[in-house]
Amino acid sequence: MGRARWHRKDFFLLAYIPAITLIAWCLPERLWTVVCNAAARLSMALHRSRTRGHCRKLTEILGERRTSLDVDEILKCYLAKNHLARVQCMQCYAPGGWSPHLRLEGREHIEHALAAGKGAVLWIAPMASKDLITKMALHQAGYPVSHLSRFDHGFSISLWGARLFNPLWTRIEERFLAERLVMSPSVQVSPLRWLIKRLRENRVVSLAANREGRKYPLTLPFLSGTIQLAEGAPTLAMSTGAALLPVFTVREPDGTYITKVEPTLHPATKGNTAKEVESLTKQYVQLLEFYALHYPCAYQGWRLSGV
Repeated sequence: MGRARWHRKDFFLLAYIPAITLIAWCLPERLWTVVCNAAARLSMALHRSRTRGHCRKLTEILGERRTSLDVDEILKCYLAKNHLARVQCMQCYAPGGWSPHLRLEGREHIEHALAAGKGAVLWIAPMASKDLITKMALHQAGYPVSHLSRFDHGFSISLWGARLFNPLWTRIEERFLAERLVMSPSVQVSPLRWLIKRLRENRVVSLAANREGRKYPLTLPFLSGTIQLAEGAPTLAMSTGAALLPVFTVREPDGTYITKVEPTLHPATKGNTAKEVESLTKQYVQLLEFYALHYPCAYQGWRLSGV
């Protein structure tokens, strides 16, 4: 987890954060998407070589699979949704905050898990609205969630940039959490112990699906390419007996954000922890494929470096 003290993007953030705050506070919500789409198109036009490389990568990942969008449009959505999530976050600081239309589907799966008495592990999928809106939906539904996070979650990935800029992001998210347990370069084990304690108390915990957390994350086929996923969520579920619930957040055409809690994942084989974890991860990847193809504009797991 070695990080540079500063990253060149930190200097960009000095202008970027005030700009998105002005957009959030001064423009009506219906124009946020328009502005973010325009910013995405401008970025693609200014970085043509990188844009061509990303489009090639998307084409390779999709292979023979088809979505409702071509690769140029998927890339534009990928960029625009990143901007939009940050605009939404900064709007929460405005007088009156931000109150989107939210709906939680599949809460019966959480209730069933809690009725079993061993807690629930929510495995949050890499969708555009996974960070803030997923937490809002669970909070609105009355679930106090303990979330495992990283010190570089937010605007910056550098050591000092994370300290300066990332609290602007995490302070908003923490309004909708019971607690945020942070993994940092110097603190790795204790947050995981607290997650285990919360599950033993029959609570709800959440982890984002990513490729961090292990030196060698699990690599599995994904569409016509591969995907790397850390095994933290399924390993935690297997070690505690908690239910493992995939969670996806998407936006409907009418503007409503729907957080979908999928049924509990069960390993195809028993008796070998490594094979159980791999089986659960494979099932999760199948769900990721479904959502990536059906909601390509919302899926943020394409792993486009440099974006």
